[in-house]
Amino acid sequence: MAGEVGGGTGGLVLKAAKEAFTEAAMVTGIAGAGVMVVAAIWALVTLRGVSANLDLAEEHEHQLH
Repeated sequence: MAGEVGGGTGGLVLKAAKEAFTEAAMVTGIAGAGVMVVAAIWALVTLRGVSANLDLAEEHEHQLH
């Protein structure tokens, strides 16, 4: 778009587009990091006390019978 407009106006359009892209990438990165922090906290809270050696398939079989 900036190339089609050309001149000073095209330069301003290009600058605005670059700034919008950079800001959007930053906001997306921060939001993604926030989701990961929430997921890590949720995993810590919900998995507290669960053995790493727990055989879930065997546990499920016991519940069915």
